[in-house]
Amino acid sequence: MSKLERLESFIRTTDEFGNWNAYVGKDRTKLTRKKVLEACSFPRSTLYQTPEIVERLALLESDLLRRKVLSAGKRDIEMSTESEVEAALDGLGMRVTSLRTAIGDLHKTLSVEFDKDFEIHHASVSPTEKDVQLPLGSPKKERQKTGKVSVEPMLILIRGVPGSGKSTLARKYKDHVHLEADMFFKKGEVYVCDRKKLPEAHQWCLDATNEALAQGKKVVVSNVFAQASEIQPYVDFGYPWKLVEAAGRWMSTHDVPEETIERLRSTWLSRAQIINEINVHSSVSFTSRE
Repeated sequence: MSKLERLESFIRTTDEFGNWNAYVGKDRTKLTRKKVLEACSFPRSTLYQTPEIVERLALLESDLLRRKVLSAGKRDIEMSTESEVEAALDGLGMRVTSLRTAIGDLHKTLSVEFDKDFEIHHASVSPTEKDVQLPLGSPKKERQKTGKVSVEPMLILIRGVPGSGKSTLARKYKDHVHLEADMFFKKGEVYVCDRKKLPEAHQWCLDATNEALAQGKKVVVSNVFAQASEIQPYVDFGYPWKLVEAAGRWMSTHDVPEETIERLRSTWLSRAQIINEINVHSSVSFTSRE
């Protein structure tokens, strides 16, 4: 195998990390975080979308670009000495290996941190008998005797700003049907948001939730739920419900501008404030007391 063939073989084997040309194209000046992440064929998970991971992926993109430039300069490569080519291959190989290790370690760390956060949030909103409020229709005798009822929530509502980990948190509830307004804009693996259709998307989510609950299924809904008025229609279905707060700080998977997210955070109502504004007597509710 010639020096050029060895170099091209190296490029092919190490380029398994992503098909850069398919996503980025020839104009490298248009490289974005989203394109880098997509090119690396990583799952579309908030766990990967951090400045640290993007920085490491950008380094890999730089290495891959240099290798493609090298392979294009056949004359220069053929004129290189055997030792120069071998040294270049060794150096690139070590950098790619090191980068893969770093990405793997970062993924493990982020996964552990997220699971830890989830357990904290989950524990803080786990239903206890003292947190259960009786609906108006509960028998008077039962009210006088216990002042509480033991009911498992059928409906879990997860609220949080974009990038707070709502969808990832929702997937923790394995035995629940997961619904969110964003699903309205997803066709297969492609997500295209049309802000003009947001009311239609939320109505679709509400109707789908009602239908699933009517079939006896447990449902988890992950939407922003910034206002009590957005939660009230779900409460009005009359099923036992629980409100969960997602408070992570990951990158939004739908490229919501940071200024929009910060504006939401600045006016964000606490779970206690939301609960106080909801007509909780329309159903049994499970909430943590803050």
